[in-house]
Amino acid sequence: MKKLPTRLVTACAVLAATQAHAQITGEPCVFRNLINVINPKPAHASCTHGVLTYIAQYDGTLAIYNTANPENPKLLGSASIDSPDWFSRYISDIKVSGGFAFAAVENSGIAVFDVSDPSSPTLVHSPATNFGRFNQPAIEIAGTTAYITDGPDEIAVFDISTPTTPVELPGFESGLFTYFTKLDAIGDRLYITDEDVEVYDISNPATPQLIGTYEPATYALDIVQTQIAGLAVVSQSVVNFVDLTDPNAPVHLGNFPMPNGARSAATEGELLFVSGYDERIYTVDITQPASPVVLLSIDAPTEFDALTVRAGTLFATGLVAGTLAFEPYPLAPEPTTSSLQTPGTSVSIALAGDHVFMTGTGQHGLQAVDTSSPNAPQLVGNYDWWRPHSDLAIIGDYACTFDETYGLRLLDISNPQTPVRISNFVGPNAGTVRASGDRFYFTDDDLDLRIIDTSGPGTPVVPTSSYPGNVELFAVDGNIVYAAPSVHNTEITITDYSNLQSPVLLGETNVYYPGLNETHIDMAAYNSVLFTASSDGVLSFTDLSNPAAQEPDFYWTFIDASLEHISIHGDILALSGSGMPIQLYRLDDPMHPTWLGSVESPGQAGEVAIANNTLYVASGDDGLTIIDLGGDCEFDCVADVNHDGVLTPTDFTAWIGAYNDNRPECDQNGDGLCTPTDFSAWVGNYNAGC
Repeated sequence: MKKLPTRLVTACAVLAATQAHAQITGEPCVFRNLINVINPKPAHASCTHGVLTYIAQYDGTLAIYNTANPENPKLLGSASIDSPDWFSRYISDIKVSGGFAFAAVENSGIAVFDVSDPSSPTLVHSPATNFGRFNQPAIEIAGTTAYITDGPDEIAVFDISTPTTPVELPGFESGLFTYFTKLDAIGDRLYITDEDVEVYDISNPATPQLIGTYEPATYALDIVQTQIAGLAVVSQSVVNFVDLTDPNAPVHLGNFPMPNGARSAATEGELLFVSGYDERIYTVDITQPASPVVLLSIDAPTEFDALTVRAGTLFATGLVAGTLAFEPYPLAPEPTTSSLQTPGTSVSIALAGDHVFMTGTGQHGLQAVDTSSPNAPQLVGNYDWWRPHSDLAIIGDYACTFDETYGLRLLDISNPQTPVRISNFVGPNAGTVRASGDRFYFTDDDLDLRIIDTSGPGTPVVPTSSYPGNVELFAVDGNIVYAAPSVHNTEITITDYSNLQSPVLLGETNVYYPGLNETHIDMAAYNSVLFTASSDGVLSFTDLSNPAAQEPDFYWTFIDASLEHISIHGDILALSGSGMPIQLYRLDDPMHPTWLGSVESPGQAGEVAIANNTLYVASGDDGLTIIDLGGDCEFDCVADVNHDGVLTPTDFTAWIGAYNDNRPECDQNGDGLCTPTDFSAWVGNYNAGC
């Protein structure tokens, strides 16, 4: 144990004398039960051993984190399957045993990593290339034997007594359709879960013997061993607690319904945690299996493929959000919400100082709302022209919006109580307007892209020339425009408009398209990554940093069939739509956004605007909804060592304890080490208010 040098103890005099609040205002932050995003990259499987969390990423990389403090996880090391073929490196399941990680790889079998030194994992056995047998394989380890699902109804068996050279043994046939299956070895039994649950005696691991089949009322998806309620069998619409001592004569101990479907589960002590298909995680008290009690349901970005729990922290892994850590216990109440009924149907929204401006699909124009008192918003002005309208953008004192008869209108909103029309620009077939820097970008009635430059003195005007391109939908990132000639087309043109008189075509490419009959609904761009929402609920991520590339990399994920709007404010991405919670992400790595949390919004959630930890939502027929996240956020303030939400000299005492015990809170300069230099860093963080 390291002891604090005496010279550091006397350094308290450099601390600021006044108490400082650790809360950081500004952009939305992690809130409610989400502790941290351990790794935002898509993953299908993870497991924990002690303080280590092993994450099998979608791209075939094994990442190892020290999650002793899930608020400050440390990436220790990583290793990747070195196959050029994606189908030979996608890891769908992983188990760790005896200093080795055994990965089930799509179409390829088993990959083995030496993880005896977590800071330097090594791939020691590569899977076969295009082996073609394994589809979404699951894997389980029992002693020196590995079981892996193999094809529609086969289980492959491997001798892993020498982990670097697994030897395939004769497999056996299952009576189940073993795609998307779970394997669980508990004691001398192997449970295969896929619709039903097959129970095998593996007292002789190389020759499993079927001893019974449990048939729940609905499709079984997962099984976990609880301490007090037997086996929890997770089915599509119910979780059953069952004693399968004799699998041919199951004893039902109780159940609780999952009307929206369940996906996976984990258990610790008297609690069971279940990931639902309704994109929530449920905490269930199973003290009395005959009458379990749901204590809490947590908003999540998706259903999760794998749950594991350690020391009160729940780790959830999935292809949408990567691996996240939750505190799955009742915490703070929901974020505070206020609302204001406004005329018409609110769909588009934009902010200008203390005012929110909205337009919608009803026969009302621009509505101005004073939000200087967020708990009591007031409708203070409007510009009605009694035509359905769409899309809204604001730059300074100017607003641009469309109606279906006259097209684009430019308004002066310097006095929100009396917006003034400056001019009309284009005909009724247009409908998309974006703001970037000092410019409005919009499409005219011929679907050409046109620009209003507001940087000069006087009334903004459209340049005399327009830029043809038959643009139906587009996104703007700085001076770069990503344009789709048709909402039914995967082609994207990329043009640099730094010089309005001579725009430069940078390239043409394609974005991922989930189906021939689907359409693009919305587009947004951030740091050369294009986000595209399509009508089947797919959000595409396309890296266009090299616009000349003909086949750019892309990443897609299912969000929700009701996804309709993509909003980007600073480095925050908001996804919204009818019937789904608003999902918030941070774009540290735009190709792998970090999920911050979900927010329920009443009514239909249209576009979202964000400022000062507050969400402003165009809520359809419900008008404006204002959601204050500030009271429920978990702020990253490293100087607040005792995590009480304020900075006081007691945090110095807490830092001394962290230093002596080599805990993660000691690391104040972010170098991954606990050294005396962290004291000076802590003093700086403290005096800076974090």
